[in-house]
Amino acid sequence: MPKPNPDSMLGKVARKLVALPVEILGIVYDLLVKMDGNPEFCEVIKKCLRGENPWPEVGRVFPPWLKKVGNFSLPAIKVFSVSVFSAAGFWTGSNFKTRFVGYKKSDSPAEKFVISELTEQKTGQEILNAIGADNAVTGLEYIELAIKSGKLKKDKFYIFLVQPQVEGEAVQAVSCGWRSGSSEWFLEAHSLSFVWDAGYQVVSRVS
Repeated sequence: MPKPNPDSMLGKVARKLVALPVEILGIVYDLLVKMDGNPEFCEVIKKCLRGENPWPEVGRVFPPWLKKVGNFSLPAIKVFSVSVFSAAGFWTGSNFKTRFVGYKKSDSPAEKFVISELTEQKTGQEILNAIGADNAVTGLEYIELAIKSGKLKKDKFYIFLVQPQVEGEAVQAVSCGWRSGSSEWFLEAHSLSFVWDAGYQVVSRVS
């Protein structure tokens, strides 16, 4: 069998292989076997080499009491003020008004979201711990846009975890749903100790 040209790609790979520790060679071999005839896995490796996450939702292994039921995407939001919820078509509770007084955002990026249904009673803190703060905590601006763009169903009740901008305020679990009697969307803020019933839809970001 002819020796590989040292300047060819095969030659470069051969030089790297002979320099590897024995314990690493087994890993390389397993990797090559996995890649052989598997273009999808090859794409995964390429993304890893570029520093990208090949599985956006892998790592977000939800507990059995959080059942994924849907997802949606929202575009970037240039400017937002909580005052939009004072308009007709919205009702906000007293705790929401206190916790999110003066809330404003600008240049919020486009985001992807996943909707998961609670299958048993859980506190806001348990939900936050299960999803992780990086994915769970979002902003009021996305709630307003999700409502306006029809991403939320009127026959469901939702939970968003939002960080107030008032100094010293903890993350709040914001409930959101449609009031058919008054034909308006309601929003209220709750502490993380509040217990949520099965059936609520938890909305979190896909990192």
